[in-house]
Amino acid sequence: MNKQIAWQDFQVGELPRQSLLVETAKQIGKRIEELTDLNHPHLLRDVAVERKEGRYFLGRETKPGLVSLEAYLKDQIVTPEQLMDWLIIALDVLQTVHEAGLCLEGLSLQSIFISPQKEIYLTDRSPQRRLAAYRPLPQAEEYLAPELFGGQEHSQSSDIWSLGIVAYRAICGVFPFTDEQPKLIAENIMDREPFDPRYYNPQIGSGLAGLMLSLLTKDQTKRPGAAAALGLAREVEAAGTTLATGQEEAAFARQNTKVQRAERAWQRKRFLRHNWAWFAGGIAVVLIMISLFRSGQTKPVVTEQTSPRGVVELYYQSLDDLDVMVMEQTIDKKVGKQNIDMVSRLHVIEKVNMGMRMQGGQQKDPAPDLVKVQGLEIKGGKSGDAARYTARYKLTLPGEGGFKTTPKEDQLVLRKVEGKWQIVELASRDL
Repeated sequence: MNKQIAWQDFQVGELPRQSLLVETAKQIGKRIEELTDLNHPHLLRDVAVERKEGRYFLGRETKPGLVSLEAYLKDQIVTPEQLMDWLIIALDVLQTVHEAGLCLEGLSLQSIFISPQKEIYLTDRSPQRRLAAYRPLPQAEEYLAPELFGGQEHSQSSDIWSLGIVAYRAICGVFPFTDEQPKLIAENIMDREPFDPRYYNPQIGSGLAGLMLSLLTKDQTKRPGAAAALGLAREVEAAGTTLATGQEEAAFARQNTKVQRAERAWQRKRFLRHNWAWFAGGIAVVLIMISLFRSGQTKPVVTEQTSPRGVVELYYQSLDDLDVMVMEQTIDKKVGKQNIDMVSRLHVIEKVNMGMRMQGGQQKDPAPDLVKVQGLEIKGGKSGDAARYTARYKLTLPGEGGFKTTPKEDQLVLRKVEGKWQIVELASRDL
């Protein structure tokens, strides 16, 4: 069955600003060029960006009858044999992509498609991530590898992790790090080991369970690459350990209900343990807020009197301080979504680290800053109803093996929104 081309309009949802739309189209076009030489029958590539009558369209390879894996799994899970077939195909695609020095920037139930013949097809998530500012996308936190919460970029290793997440959901019916409290999913990903998938589906054989858990190795240096994982998958298939024996299935089936009940009880206890102080503290905060409100002392950081340059300075200060509340006042939430999300996650990590240090008796030792903005230079000014600035600085973020410092240059455009200056365009590049 030959591949066809399907065209998708960029402009879904709120119409993006033209300058950002043009820049996004250029970035996606460059990404398409990177994947041009890749040729795998189960990889659906983006092939072109076209502008027609002032609108941009993204062309992607497709086949008749394809449905997303999310839709396919809506009311069912897959068999161990079917999952093994899919894993071998998916790992073969990833091996092709990774050998070219590229990655698919993660996988998800929305980026994998199934044909009427139950064949699996992978797509590149990069264009969809770049278009996220212009259209609603499902929350992707469930798929994020531990290293991404430390500010690292998507990599070949995070492709392997996200495939493990997808495989677990496809055969177990649940995500491995899901939680009754969504805000704790990130903590689960960083700190908890996933349950053996056989507790959810006793039909899974020992070899397939071991393969799935290897894809979810938290230490990315120990996580298998695509070629190694593919070799392991073929060994499991050849050894006949994809499907559980009758004895194995009976043993895990007896523990299924007990383990899931214990998991839910553990989640509830942990929520109370994590939040008992918040409840007491929340009451105190409310009382303080009421007191300040009555005394007229509560004022927003960004006011109608704040100059556009002052807003820019507050933006970089909020980045350095990991203060998402201030950042959200300075920049349009869609334009700054990536940085707002990063600051939110690093703020959580900072608080978790602080709690762990206090529990370990290290509260007197200062913890290292997760973010540093150094040598900030801002040039520009107001022109008409807009203000334009160029900011140069050095940004230090946590990365693999320690902290990484990168010289940066941002182009910022500000306009008045509801009487206050706000960053409405932001283009950033490494120097």
